[in-house]
Amino acid sequence: MSNDIDSYETKSGKRYQARWRDSAGVQRSKSFRTLTEAREHQKKVTGGQRGGIGCSLDWLIDTYLIAREAEAAAGVIELTTYENYEVHLRLHVRSDEIARKKLSELDTPAIQQFLRRLAARLSPPYARKIRVSLSVMLKWGVGEGYLTHNPARDAKFALAKRHKAPNLDLVENFDEVDVEAIKIPTPAAAVAILAAADAFDETGQAGAQFRLLFAGGMRPSEMLGFPVKMMRFGPDGRAELKIVQRSEHMRGTIGPVKSAASRRKITLGKEASSVLRKYWIAIGQPTDGLLFRTRSGRAHLYSNFHQDVWSPILAAAGCAHEVSSIRTFCGKRLAEGGREKVKREVKRWKPIYTPHHGRHFAASALIAAGAAPKKLQRFLGHSRIELTMNVYGHLFPDQRADDDFADAIDRQLASAS
Repeated sequence: MSNDIDSYETKSGKRYQARWRDSAGVQRSKSFRTLTEAREHQKKVTGGQRGGIGCSLDWLIDTYLIAREAEAAAGVIELTTYENYEVHLRLHVRSDEIARKKLSELDTPAIQQFLRRLAARLSPPYARKIRVSLSVMLKWGVGEGYLTHNPARDAKFALAKRHKAPNLDLVENFDEVDVEAIKIPTPAAAVAILAAADAFDETGQAGAQFRLLFAGGMRPSEMLGFPVKMMRFGPDGRAELKIVQRSEHMRGTIGPVKSAASRRKITLGKEASSVLRKYWIAIGQPTDGLLFRTRSGRAHLYSNFHQDVWSPILAAAGCAHEVSSIRTFCGKRLAEGGREKVKREVKRWKPIYTPHHGRHFAASALIAAGAAPKKLQRFLGHSRIELTMNVYGHLFPDQRADDDFADAIDRQLASAS
Protein backbone atom coordinates (compact mmCIF):
# COMPACT_ATOMS: atom_id res chain seq x y z
CA MET A 1 0.00 0.00 0.00
CA SER A 2 1.23 3.50 -0.75
CA ASN A 3 0.51 6.21 1.78
CA ASP A 4 0.76 9.98 2.02
CA ILE A 5 -0.47 12.81 4.23
CA ASP A 6 -1.33 16.24 2.83
CA SER A 7 -2.36 19.37 4.72
CA TYR A 8 -4.79 22.05 3.61
CA GLU A 9 -6.41 25.13 5.10
CA THR A 10 -10.12 25.44 5.91
CA LYS A 11 -12.18 28.16 7.58
CA SER A 12 -11.97 26.25 10.85
CA GLY A 13 -8.20 25.68 10.62
CA LYS A 14 -5.71 23.26 9.15
CA ARG A 15 -6.79 19.73 8.22
CA TYR A 16 -4.73 16.68 7.33
CA GLN A 17 -5.78 14.25 4.59
CA ALA A 18 -4.42 10.72 4.70
CA ARG A 19 -4.30 8.90 1.36
CA TRP A 20 -3.60 5.19 0.85
CA ARG A 21 -4.36 2.25 -1.42
CA ASP A 22 -6.19 -0.73 0.07
CA SER A 23 -5.56 -4.41 -0.65
CA ALA A 24 -7.69 -4.17 -3.80
CA GLY A 25 -5.61 -1.26 -5.12
CA VAL A 26 -8.40 1.27 -4.64
CA GLN A 27 -7.31 4.81 -3.72
CA ARG A 28 -8.87 5.90 -0.41
CA SER A 29 -8.62 9.03 1.74
CA LYS A 30 -9.74 10.35 5.11
CA SER A 31 -9.42 13.77 6.78
CA PHE A 32 -8.23 14.42 10.34
CA ARG A 33 -7.98 17.48 12.58
CA THR A 34 -4.44 16.74 13.78
CA LEU A 35 -1.29 15.36 12.18
CA THR A 36 -0.99 12.82 15.01
CA GLU A 37 -4.40 11.32 14.20
CA ALA A 38 -3.49 11.08 10.51
CA ARG A 39 -0.18 9.36 11.28
CA GLU A 40 -1.84 6.89 13.66
CA HIS A 41 -4.35 6.04 10.95
CA GLN A 42 -1.59 5.42 8.41
CA LYS A 43 0.23 3.13 10.83
CA LYS A 44 -2.96 1.15 11.28
CA VAL A 45 -3.66 0.64 7.58
CA THR A 46 -0.05 -0.16 6.64
CA GLY A 47 1.28 -2.30 9.45
CA GLY A 48 -1.86 -3.66 11.04
CA GLN A 49 -1.57 -2.10 14.49
CA ARG A 50 -3.91 -4.71 15.99
CA GLY A 51 -2.18 -7.56 14.16
CA GLY A 52 -5.24 -8.43 12.10
CA ILE A 53 -4.08 -7.49 8.62
CA GLY A 54 -1.77 -10.51 8.39
CA CYS A 55 -4.34 -12.95 9.77
CA SER A 56 -6.99 -14.98 8.03
CA LEU A 57 -10.75 -14.58 7.91
CA ASP A 58 -10.96 -17.73 10.03
CA TRP A 59 -9.04 -15.90 12.78
CA LEU A 60 -11.39 -12.91 12.52
CA ILE A 61 -14.41 -15.19 12.96
CA ASP A 62 -13.03 -16.51 16.26
CA THR A 63 -12.07 -13.03 17.47
CA TYR A 64 -15.45 -11.58 16.55
CA LEU A 65 -17.47 -14.37 18.17
CA ILE A 66 -15.47 -14.10 21.41
CA ALA A 67 -16.36 -10.40 21.55
CA ARG A 68 -20.02 -11.06 20.76
CA GLU A 69 -20.23 -13.85 23.34
CA ALA A 70 -18.96 -11.43 25.99
CA GLU A 71 -21.63 -8.92 24.95
CA ALA A 72 -24.31 -11.61 25.24
CA ALA A 73 -23.08 -12.56 28.72
CA ALA A 74 -23.23 -8.90 29.75
CA GLY A 75 -26.75 -8.51 28.36
CA VAL A 76 -25.72 -6.04 25.65
CA ILE A 77 -27.13 -8.31 22.93
CA GLU A 78 -29.53 -11.24 23.16
CA LEU A 79 -28.10 -14.74 23.45
CA THR A 80 -30.19 -15.73 20.43
CA THR A 81 -28.46 -13.02 18.38
CA TYR A 82 -25.03 -14.39 19.32
CA GLU A 83 -26.10 -17.95 18.51
CA ASN A 84 -27.34 -16.87 15.07
CA TYR A 85 -24.00 -15.19 14.36
CA GLU A 86 -22.17 -18.32 15.51
CA VAL A 87 -24.18 -20.66 13.27
CA HIS A 88 -23.90 -18.39 10.24
CA LEU A 89 -20.17 -17.76 10.54
CA ARG A 90 -18.86 -21.08 11.85
CA LEU A 91 -21.07 -23.36 9.78
CA HIS A 92 -21.41 -21.49 6.49
CA VAL A 93 -18.45 -19.09 6.24
CA ARG A 94 -15.69 -21.07 7.96
CA SER A 95 -16.53 -24.17 5.89
CA ASP A 96 -15.91 -22.23 2.67
CA GLU A 97 -12.53 -21.65 1.02
CA ILE A 98 -12.84 -17.92 1.68
CA ALA A 99 -12.09 -18.55 5.37
CA ARG A 100 -8.45 -19.33 4.45
CA LYS A 101 -7.89 -15.95 2.81
CA LYS A 102 -5.84 -13.33 4.63
CA LEU A 103 -7.71 -10.20 5.61
CA SER A 104 -5.42 -8.18 3.33
CA GLU A 105 -6.58 -10.37 0.42
CA LEU A 106 -10.28 -9.85 1.05
CA ASP A 107 -11.86 -7.70 -1.62
CA THR A 108 -15.30 -7.28 -3.15
CA PRO A 109 -14.73 -9.84 -5.96
CA ALA A 110 -13.71 -12.48 -3.39
CA ILE A 111 -16.88 -11.83 -1.38
CA GLN A 112 -18.94 -11.86 -4.58
CA GLN A 113 -17.61 -15.31 -5.51
CA PHE A 114 -18.41 -16.55 -2.01
CA LEU A 115 -22.00 -15.30 -2.34
CA ARG A 116 -22.37 -17.22 -5.62
CA ARG A 117 -21.24 -20.43 -3.92
CA LEU A 118 -23.56 -19.69 -1.00
CA ALA A 119 -26.57 -19.11 -3.28
CA ALA A 120 -25.93 -22.43 -5.02
CA ARG A 121 -26.38 -24.49 -1.85
CA LEU A 122 -28.80 -22.51 0.34
CA SER A 123 -32.24 -20.95 0.00
CA PRO A 124 -32.19 -17.24 -0.98
CA PRO A 125 -33.67 -15.99 2.35
CA TYR A 126 -31.14 -17.93 4.45
CA ALA A 127 -28.22 -16.98 2.19
CA ARG A 128 -29.14 -13.30 2.64
CA LYS A 129 -29.06 -13.71 6.43
CA ILE A 130 -25.54 -15.15 6.22
CA ARG A 131 -24.42 -12.26 4.02
CA VAL A 132 -25.73 -9.80 6.61
CA SER A 133 -23.88 -11.61 9.43
CA LEU A 134 -20.66 -11.61 7.38
CA SER A 135 -21.00 -7.92 6.53
CA VAL A 136 -21.68 -7.01 10.17
CA MET A 137 -18.55 -8.89 11.23
CA LEU A 138 -16.39 -7.21 8.58
CA LYS A 139 -17.75 -3.79 9.55
CA TRP A 140 -16.84 -4.60 13.16
CA GLY A 141 -13.36 -5.54 11.93
CA VAL A 142 -13.00 -2.11 10.33
CA GLY A 143 -13.89 -0.44 13.62
CA GLU A 144 -11.37 -2.57 15.50
CA GLY A 145 -8.60 -1.80 13.03
CA TYR A 146 -8.32 -5.27 11.50
CA LEU A 147 -9.56 -4.11 8.08
CA THR A 148 -9.35 -0.85 6.18
CA HIS A 149 -12.81 -1.18 4.65
CA ASN A 150 -15.76 -3.55 4.44
CA PRO A 151 -15.38 -5.60 1.22
CA ALA A 152 -18.91 -7.04 1.59
CA ARG A 153 -20.57 -3.64 1.35
CA ASP A 154 -20.85 -3.68 -2.45
CA ALA A 155 -21.13 -7.46 -2.90
CA LYS A 156 -24.71 -8.44 -3.76
CA PHE A 157 -26.69 -11.50 -4.71
CA ALA A 158 -28.01 -11.83 -8.24
CA LEU A 159 -31.50 -10.49 -8.80
CA ALA A 160 -34.21 -12.79 -7.51
CA LYS A 161 -36.16 -14.83 -10.01
CA ARG A 162 -39.51 -13.43 -11.06
CA HIS A 163 -42.57 -14.95 -9.47
CA LYS A 164 -44.20 -17.67 -11.52
CA ALA A 165 -47.69 -17.07 -12.83
CA PRO A 166 -50.33 -19.20 -11.06
CA ASN A 167 -51.77 -22.20 -12.88
CA LEU A 168 -55.21 -20.81 -13.63
CA ASP A 169 -56.44 -24.23 -14.77
CA LEU A 170 -56.42 -25.22 -11.09
CA VAL A 171 -58.19 -22.04 -9.92
CA GLU A 172 -61.97 -22.15 -9.59
CA ASN A 173 -62.79 -18.60 -8.50
CA PHE A 174 -61.43 -15.07 -8.03
CA ASP A 175 -60.72 -15.37 -4.30
CA GLU A 176 -58.38 -18.36 -4.63
CA VAL A 177 -55.48 -16.25 -5.97
CA ASP A 178 -53.72 -14.26 -3.23
CA VAL A 179 -51.85 -11.11 -4.34
CA GLU A 180 -51.26 -9.51 -0.94
CA ALA A 181 -47.82 -9.18 0.67
CA ILE A 182 -48.71 -11.41 3.61
CA LYS A 183 -51.29 -14.16 3.96
CA ILE A 184 -53.70 -13.27 6.76
CA PRO A 185 -56.09 -15.87 8.20
CA THR A 186 -59.72 -15.13 7.35
CA PRO A 187 -62.20 -14.72 10.23
CA ALA A 188 -63.68 -18.13 9.35
CA ALA A 189 -60.23 -19.74 9.51
CA ALA A 190 -59.50 -18.02 12.82
CA VAL A 191 -62.78 -19.31 14.31
CA ALA A 192 -61.97 -22.86 13.20
CA ILE A 193 -58.44 -22.64 14.62
CA LEU A 194 -59.62 -21.32 18.00
CA ALA A 195 -62.31 -24.02 18.21
CA ALA A 196 -59.68 -26.71 17.55
CA ALA A 197 -57.44 -25.15 20.21
CA ASP A 198 -60.26 -25.23 22.78
CA ALA A 199 -60.76 -28.95 22.15
CA PHE A 200 -57.05 -29.77 22.22
CA ASP A 201 -56.45 -30.30 25.97
CA GLU A 202 -58.43 -30.51 29.20
CA THR A 203 -56.81 -27.59 31.03
CA GLY A 204 -57.52 -25.13 28.23
CA GLN A 205 -53.86 -24.19 27.86
CA ALA A 206 -53.88 -24.26 24.06
CA GLY A 207 -57.06 -22.18 23.93
CA ALA A 208 -55.48 -19.57 26.21
CA GLN A 209 -52.24 -19.54 24.22
CA PHE A 210 -54.07 -19.07 20.93
CA ARG A 211 -56.20 -16.23 22.40
CA LEU A 212 -53.05 -14.30 23.30
CA LEU A 213 -51.88 -14.67 19.69
CA PHE A 214 -55.15 -14.09 17.82
CA ALA A 215 -56.87 -11.66 20.23
CA GLY A 216 -53.88 -10.12 22.01
CA GLY A 217 -51.61 -9.73 18.98
CA MET A 218 -48.64 -11.03 20.97
CA ARG A 219 -45.46 -12.27 19.39
CA PRO A 220 -45.06 -16.03 20.00
CA SER A 221 -42.01 -15.35 22.16
CA GLU A 222 -44.03 -12.89 24.29
CA MET A 223 -46.81 -15.44 24.75
CA LEU A 224 -44.44 -18.27 25.75
CA GLY A 225 -42.61 -16.06 28.23
CA PHE A 226 -45.64 -14.25 29.70
CA PRO A 227 -45.51 -13.91 33.55
CA VAL A 228 -48.59 -14.44 35.73
CA LYS A 229 -47.83 -11.28 37.73
CA MET A 230 -48.46 -9.13 34.68
CA MET A 231 -52.10 -10.30 34.32
CA ARG A 232 -55.16 -9.05 36.15
CA PHE A 233 -58.91 -9.15 35.57
CA GLY A 234 -60.96 -5.97 35.78
CA PRO A 235 -64.45 -5.55 37.31
CA ASP A 236 -66.02 -6.25 33.92
CA GLY A 237 -64.05 -9.49 33.55
CA ARG A 238 -61.66 -8.21 30.90
CA ALA A 239 -58.04 -9.31 31.19
CA GLU A 240 -55.39 -6.59 31.33
CA LEU A 241 -51.91 -7.73 30.35
CA LYS A 242 -48.54 -5.99 30.56
CA ILE A 243 -45.88 -7.31 28.20
CA VAL A 244 -42.44 -6.85 29.76
CA GLN A 245 -40.46 -9.99 28.86
CA ARG A 246 -40.25 -12.80 26.33
CA SER A 247 -38.83 -16.27 25.87
CA GLU A 248 -35.84 -16.67 23.58
CA HIS A 249 -36.82 -19.18 20.88
CA MET A 250 -33.75 -21.39 20.81
CA ARG A 251 -33.18 -21.91 24.54
CA GLY A 252 -36.44 -20.94 26.18
CA THR A 253 -34.61 -18.55 28.52
CA ILE A 254 -36.43 -15.43 29.69
CA GLY A 255 -35.12 -12.07 28.54
CA PRO A 256 -36.26 -8.52 27.82
CA VAL A 257 -38.75 -7.69 25.10
CA LYS A 258 -37.60 -6.80 21.60
CA SER A 259 -37.53 -3.01 22.09
CA ALA A 260 -38.73 -0.26 24.41
CA ALA A 261 -41.90 0.03 22.31
CA SER A 262 -42.60 -3.67 22.91
CA ARG A 263 -43.21 -2.91 26.61
CA ARG A 264 -46.93 -2.27 26.43
CA LYS A 265 -50.33 -2.91 27.99
CA ILE A 266 -53.13 -4.67 26.13
CA THR A 267 -56.72 -5.47 27.06
CA LEU A 268 -58.42 -8.62 25.82
CA GLY A 269 -62.04 -8.86 24.76
CA LYS A 270 -64.59 -10.60 26.97
CA GLU A 271 -64.52 -13.92 25.10
CA ALA A 272 -60.72 -14.18 25.13
CA SER A 273 -60.63 -13.02 28.77
CA SER A 274 -63.11 -15.74 29.76
CA VAL A 275 -60.98 -18.46 28.12
CA LEU A 276 -57.85 -17.11 29.81
CA ARG A 277 -59.52 -16.95 33.23
CA LYS A 278 -60.83 -20.54 32.98
CA TYR A 279 -57.34 -21.78 32.18
CA TRP A 280 -55.83 -19.79 35.07
CA ILE A 281 -58.38 -21.33 37.47
CA ALA A 282 -57.77 -24.82 36.04
CA ILE A 283 -54.05 -24.63 36.89
CA GLY A 284 -54.67 -23.47 40.46
CA GLN A 285 -54.67 -19.67 40.10
CA PRO A 286 -50.88 -19.23 40.45
CA THR A 287 -49.57 -15.81 41.46
CA ASP A 288 -45.97 -16.22 40.34
CA GLY A 289 -43.92 -17.75 37.56
CA LEU A 290 -44.87 -18.19 33.92
CA LEU A 291 -48.47 -18.53 32.77
CA PHE A 292 -47.50 -21.36 30.40
CA ARG A 293 -44.77 -23.48 31.94
CA THR A 294 -43.27 -26.94 31.72
CA ARG A 295 -43.30 -29.33 34.68
CA SER A 296 -39.95 -27.88 35.75
CA GLY A 297 -41.37 -24.36 35.66
CA ARG A 298 -39.48 -23.28 32.54
CA ALA A 299 -40.83 -21.78 29.34
CA HIS A 300 -41.88 -24.07 26.50
CA LEU A 301 -39.45 -24.05 23.59
CA TYR A 302 -40.86 -22.51 20.43
CA SER A 303 -39.92 -25.60 18.41
CA ASN A 304 -41.83 -27.86 20.82
CA PHE A 305 -44.86 -25.56 20.80
CA HIS A 306 -44.88 -25.50 17.01
CA GLN A 307 -44.55 -29.27 16.64
CA ASP A 308 -46.66 -30.51 19.56
CA VAL A 309 -49.40 -27.86 19.76
CA TRP A 310 -49.57 -25.56 16.75
CA SER A 311 -49.27 -28.12 13.95
CA PRO A 312 -51.86 -30.66 15.21
CA ILE A 313 -54.35 -27.90 16.03
CA LEU A 314 -54.11 -26.37 12.56
CA ALA A 315 -54.43 -29.85 11.06
CA ALA A 316 -57.65 -30.37 13.05
CA ALA A 317 -58.90 -26.99 11.82
CA GLY A 318 -58.25 -27.90 8.19
CA CYS A 319 -55.42 -25.38 7.87
CA ALA A 320 -52.57 -27.80 7.17
CA HIS A 321 -51.63 -30.31 4.52
CA GLU A 322 -49.77 -33.59 4.87
CA VAL A 323 -46.24 -33.82 3.49
CA SER A 324 -43.71 -36.65 3.32
CA SER A 325 -40.00 -36.55 4.10
CA ILE A 326 -37.19 -39.08 4.45
CA ARG A 327 -35.67 -39.35 7.93
CA THR A 328 -32.77 -41.47 9.17
CA PHE A 329 -33.22 -43.63 12.28
CA CYS A 330 -30.88 -45.88 14.24
CA GLY A 331 -31.47 -49.59 13.54
CA LYS A 332 -30.05 -52.75 15.09
CA ARG A 333 -26.56 -52.89 16.56
CA LEU A 334 -23.74 -53.83 14.20
CA ALA A 335 -21.05 -56.42 14.98
CA GLU A 336 -18.28 -53.92 14.25
CA GLY A 337 -19.90 -51.38 16.57
CA GLY A 338 -22.49 -48.69 16.22
CA ARG A 339 -25.94 -49.04 14.70
CA GLU A 340 -27.17 -49.34 11.17
CA LYS A 341 -28.81 -46.31 9.60
CA VAL A 342 -32.38 -46.91 8.50
CA LYS A 343 -34.14 -44.43 6.22
CA ARG A 344 -37.91 -44.20 6.45
CA GLU A 345 -40.60 -42.08 4.92
CA VAL A 346 -42.27 -39.95 7.57
CA LYS A 347 -45.52 -38.08 7.10
CA ARG A 348 -46.23 -34.88 9.02
CA TRP A 349 -48.59 -31.94 8.99
CA LYS A 350 -47.37 -28.68 7.44
CA PRO A 351 -49.54 -25.75 8.58
CA ILE A 352 -50.35 -23.02 6.07
CA TYR A 353 -49.96 -20.44 8.86
CA THR A 354 -47.24 -19.87 11.47
CA PRO A 355 -47.86 -18.73 15.06
CA HIS A 356 -46.97 -15.20 13.94
CA HIS A 357 -50.05 -15.22 11.70
CA GLY A 358 -52.20 -14.94 14.82
CA ARG A 359 -50.64 -11.51 15.29
CA HIS A 360 -51.39 -10.66 11.65
CA PHE A 361 -55.04 -11.62 12.18
CA ALA A 362 -55.32 -9.41 15.28
CA ALA A 363 -53.89 -6.46 13.35
CA SER A 364 -56.23 -6.98 10.38
CA ALA A 365 -59.25 -7.23 12.71
CA LEU A 366 -58.37 -3.92 14.37
CA ILE A 367 -57.89 -2.23 10.99
CA ALA A 368 -61.29 -3.52 9.85
CA ALA A 369 -62.78 -2.02 13.03
CA GLY A 370 -61.33 1.39 12.15
CA ALA A 371 -58.17 1.51 14.29
CA ALA A 372 -55.80 4.36 13.42
CA PRO A 373 -52.25 3.44 12.33
CA LYS A 374 -50.66 4.95 15.45
CA LYS A 375 -53.05 3.02 17.69
CA LEU A 376 -52.18 -0.19 15.86
CA GLN A 377 -48.47 0.54 16.24
CA ARG A 378 -48.81 0.80 20.04
CA PHE A 379 -50.95 -2.35 20.19
CA LEU A 380 -48.37 -4.40 18.28
CA GLY A 381 -45.36 -2.87 20.03
CA HIS A 382 -43.66 -1.67 16.85
CA SER A 383 -40.79 0.76 17.42
CA ARG A 384 -41.50 2.69 14.19
CA ILE A 385 -44.72 3.58 12.41
CA GLU A 386 -42.94 2.79 9.11
CA LEU A 387 -42.79 -0.87 10.11
CA THR A 388 -46.52 -0.95 10.85
CA MET A 389 -47.38 0.68 7.54
CA ASN A 390 -44.95 -1.46 5.52
CA VAL A 391 -46.60 -4.64 6.82
CA TYR A 392 -50.24 -3.61 7.13
CA GLY A 393 -50.56 -0.40 5.11
CA HIS A 394 -52.33 -2.14 2.22
CA LEU A 395 -55.21 -3.05 4.57
CA PHE A 396 -56.12 0.55 5.47
CA PRO A 397 -57.63 1.95 2.22
CA ASP A 398 -61.30 1.06 1.87
CA GLN A 399 -62.86 -0.25 -1.33
CA ARG A 400 -64.63 3.03 -2.03
CA ALA A 401 -61.31 4.87 -2.11
CA ASP A 402 -59.92 2.25 -4.51
CA ASP A 403 -62.97 2.63 -6.77
CA ASP A 404 -62.67 6.44 -6.78
CA PHE A 405 -59.00 6.12 -7.65
CA ALA A 406 -59.82 3.87 -10.60
CA ASP A 407 -62.68 6.11 -11.79
CA ALA A 408 -60.28 9.06 -11.94
CA ILE A 409 -58.64 7.46 -14.99
CA ASP A 410 -62.02 7.14 -16.73
CA ARG A 411 -62.77 10.80 -16.01
CA GLN A 412 -59.49 11.92 -17.57
CA LEU A 413 -60.13 9.88 -20.69
CA ALA A 414 -63.73 11.12 -20.95
CA SER A 415 -62.67 14.77 -20.74
CA ALA A 416 -60.29 14.33 -23.68
CA SER A 417 -62.77 12.55 -25.96
